[in-house]
Amino acid sequence: MVKNFDVTLKRRYILALSLIAALAIISQLIIQITVMKGEDDSRVVNIAGRQRMLSQRINKCALGINTAENETIRQHYRDELQLSIKLWASSHKGLQFGDAALGLPGNNSSKIKALFASIEANHQAILSAATQIAKQVDKTAFPEEIAQIRDNEKTFLKGMDEIVFLYDQEAKDRINVIKHVEIGILLFTLLVLALEARFIFMPAERKIREDMLLLRDSEENLRRLFETAPTAMLQVRGDDLGLIQLNVHARDMLGLQDKETGGSHLDAFLDADADRIKELTTLLKKKPSVQNYEVGIKTQNGKFYIVLLSAHELLFNKQNTIVVGLTDITHLKEAEDILRYRATTDDMTGLANRRTGIDILGMEFERSKRSQRPLTICFVDINDLKRVNDTYGHSEGDWMIKTASRAIREIIRAHDTAARLGGDEFLIILPDCDEAAARNVMNRIESLIHQINRNGDKPYLLGISYGLCEYKTVKPSNVDEFITTADHLMYEDKRAKKTGNSPAPE
Repeated sequence: MVKNFDVTLKRRYILALSLIAALAIISQLIIQITVMKGEDDSRVVNIAGRQRMLSQRINKCALGINTAENETIRQHYRDELQLSIKLWASSHKGLQFGDAALGLPGNNSSKIKALFASIEANHQAILSAATQIAKQVDKTAFPEEIAQIRDNEKTFLKGMDEIVFLYDQEAKDRINVIKHVEIGILLFTLLVLALEARFIFMPAERKIREDMLLLRDSEENLRRLFETAPTAMLQVRGDDLGLIQLNVHARDMLGLQDKETGGSHLDAFLDADADRIKELTTLLKKKPSVQNYEVGIKTQNGKFYIVLLSAHELLFNKQNTIVVGLTDITHLKEAEDILRYRATTDDMTGLANRRTGIDILGMEFERSKRSQRPLTICFVDINDLKRVNDTYGHSEGDWMIKTASRAIREIIRAHDTAARLGGDEFLIILPDCDEAAARNVMNRIESLIHQINRNGDKPYLLGISYGLCEYKTVKPSNVDEFITTADHLMYEDKRAKKTGNSPAPE
């Protein structure tokens, strides 16, 4: 509906402009024609008036020749008579039939043609008599010719006066017609403008008012959506990410007071390394849209959030701005960390679980096979766990497992891995460590366990058996074979420790 209305207005506007342009062109053409016609009329009237003067000059020259005192004066009048006859005859013909050299159009009305016809005999009589006087150089008196000129001159002059008057009247009539046409064009132009105002500008004005109201409503709705959005919403400048406005959730998250921005910038609240902050700010300034960018937010009151940042550019008050949404996923990340911890960690000991330990060993196994770097594993088993469980209860057995785990975790390096395979069995993965260094690690673990036994008051001793296995020594074909070899070595160590080293009541 809106589109059809816009198309209709556009068509009306184009039609109105076309009409006004056409009227302007027509008016200009009329003006040009009027000017040209006025020039033609002026020349015609002037030349017609000159004919009267020339006829009088012809009469004067004829009399001068007839009464001249000497031949010099007579020749002067004769020369002037010849020039007058030539100009008078050509002008008379040009007035009737047109003459481009004189600028005479020759398009006379029927009335003017009739007047020219009525004086044609007089013109010819005067022309004939004057020509005879001009040609006869040996004759000094021309009474008959002069009488002929005088007899026809009065009628000719009267006819020319009527012709000049009629020329002038017709010119005025044409000007009046043109004036009426111009007035008509002006009135029609005013009518077109009135119709344009009625059917174009007034509907357009109503449409603009309606659009302005809709725009204000849209802005108000946008402001309400901005304020009532369930997530933190910010509007920042596109050039420097300076804060423009924030909703209540954003103010709460960033620790800002109501309506306060304090000249702050969004990047000041980002909690990440410099490269990551630079990456995000570059994305915000150059890309029209950013979706679900995970980043940390550190607020003015010291709180920390993990958020998903989404942003989209928006032209606001003739300024390039960015609307930013911050979705707090801190609890989700915490839950994710808990799930990841539970999926990879043994609940009782805090060590890696069996699956994680096997996966890590698989990666280290492949790395050692490619690089030939040292890799040693240790298969650990707690001695007499079943007897302690049966004799003193499972809580004491759990203590043995937890204590052995703490001892292992305390001694191994940060990049080593200790995993509980299940029950009382553990796997220690020692990358970049040969068998001798690994044995030193195990000696330290056993020393720590002996110290725990000495300082404790348990009715039994905590002890472990283990089997060390270095990759380059045994060259296993796969991880299972690697673990199996270490397991066999552990049983050999367990048999060797049967005498005097097994847990027993104090």
